[in-house]
Amino acid sequence: MCTWGNVKTKPSTCILDTLYHVFPNEECAKEFAQFFHSVYKVEPAQLDVSAISAAVGGNARVHLVRLEPDDVHRALARLPPKISVGPDGLPPFILKDCRHVLKEPLLHVFNVCLATATFPERWKLTRVVPVPKGSGGLETGDYRPVALLNSPVKVFESAIHHSLYGQVRARLCDAQHGFRPGRGTTGNLLHLMTQVVPALDAGRQVDVAFFDFRKAFDTVDNNILLAKLAGIGCTPHTLLFASYLRDKRQYVDCAGCHSDQYWTRSGVSQGSNLGPLQFIIMINDLPEVVCESTCLLFADDLKLVREIGDISDHAKLQHDIDKVIK
Repeated sequence: MCTWGNVKTKPSTCILDTLYHVFPNEECAKEFAQFFHSVYKVEPAQLDVSAISAAVGGNARVHLVRLEPDDVHRALARLPPKISVGPDGLPPFILKDCRHVLKEPLLHVFNVCLATATFPERWKLTRVVPVPKGSGGLETGDYRPVALLNSPVKVFESAIHHSLYGQVRARLCDAQHGFRPGRGTTGNLLHLMTQVVPALDAGRQVDVAFFDFRKAFDTVDNNILLAKLAGIGCTPHTLLFASYLRDKRQYVDCAGCHSDQYWTRSGVSQGSNLGPLQFIIMINDLPEVVCESTCLLFADDLKLVREIGDISDHAKLQHDIDKVIK
């Protein structure tokens, strides 16, 4: 709801300070790295990119062929100047303030990446900072990893996102309210209320099943994601994402102390521009398995709503729940 923004305050760093006093900073970074690494899937089977390209065939509808100077200039202008730096240590405000000079060389690099469908290896390294969930806690599981990318990557992703979202927007399921401009938690809850309130006012029963998928962003299977991208019409050229998703590395930064680097064989970055869009594309077909209930999504939060008139309605809702779990 809108009021959440008024009552939510910036998470206190006192819990992290406590951890730093309990453990040396190096040990703290190591503990977080081991935990964050543990949630990723093991290395998936090698993807047959040619098979996906053939599957798209003549149905390709999404194109990322070339960026224009204005695309990069707008992406630089959108860059938040005060966000934390990534592994390159380059403050985003430098790129933003120097965008008139830097847009052409960045444009050349970005278009080479698109032309060769190759994402540079150095750009695949991510700095991860532990951020408390709610009030935090003394367990590593009480923190979420926030990915901080290299500054040029933020610009590249922003430019690609702008083009990609404009092309796939009409193909995203209407049930999804997360990570979409003009939509949010308020609209999601209003849709729920339109299903629930009239029935309750009439004295009828409404059952709602709530789902929150555990580690949903971190456990995305990259092979399945690429197949889903192909399914919405990405051209073989857009399988730049195959390079983008492969061989990513991270390290945890705790108060300036870094863990060893570790590989991430699954998932999409929660601190990136493309990660949220990739995630909602990944689960875009989820409502198709829900046949008997109303489906509402906000990112990885799912609600199934059904008015209950008799025992058969319970069975139908349970059938949808079972389909989602499978």
